Amino acid sequence: MVGGHADDPELSSGGLRLINHQWLNGISGPMVDFDRPPKCLLELLTVELQSGPQHSVLFIDTDNAWRSIVAEVLLDHWGGRRFRAFSAGTHPAGQLNQACVFLLQQSGLATSHLHSKNWRDFHQPGAPVMDFVFLLSDEVSSEAWPCWPGNPITAQWSLPDPQSAEGSAAERMLACRDVYGMIERRVRILASLRLANHGRGDIQRSVCDIDRAEAERGTSRAA
Repeated sequence: MVGGHADDPELSSGGLRLINHQWLNGISGPMVDFDRPPKCLLELLTVELQSGPQHSVLFIDTDNAWRSIVAEVLLDHWGGRRFRAFSAGTHPAGQLNQACVFLLQQSGLATSHLHSKNWRDFHQPGAPVMDFVFLLSDEVSSEAWPCWPGNPITAQWSLPDPQSAEGSAAERMLACRDVYGMIERRVRILASLRLANHGRGDIQRSVCDIDRAEAERGTSRAA
């Protein structure tokens, strides 16, 4: 957890604070759980009241069976009423990966409502208008995408596909848990961004910086 005093210069920039959980006084909200947030994120990171405008977020990967499903469920969980999450795939598998379902249920999260969907379902008249679209794999980001209704902020989060992991059953499950953790850390940071007081450019940079910061974190831990 981030510590220190609100007046600590390392946690302040332009009068905007990164709030420590010790000062919440009972206000519920997601916690930012990474060691050294990059300075470019400090102005946007906070724990907000679960009120204000709701932001619609779409996560897209290839088969909508694992990564995007986990991201959808975790953002609905950590985002409270500030976010409404959706997921889809470019080539939906039609069913969810059982390791994905197991890990979500192990975390106490509901899965019975989940199903694999095509991204085109969200590009039809009457579909929810997105505020954010996240592409969760290099394969998906390389595709030619049409203009989204509402001109949402888009970003790529490069996440490995746990379904391609090799080895024993234990090794494959370990790979699944690793990717689950990668997704959860990114989602919890996203859920903690203060969005109302910042322009589109700042928010665009910050949602992209989430992936870069987490990739650097993973690299430094592996070294």
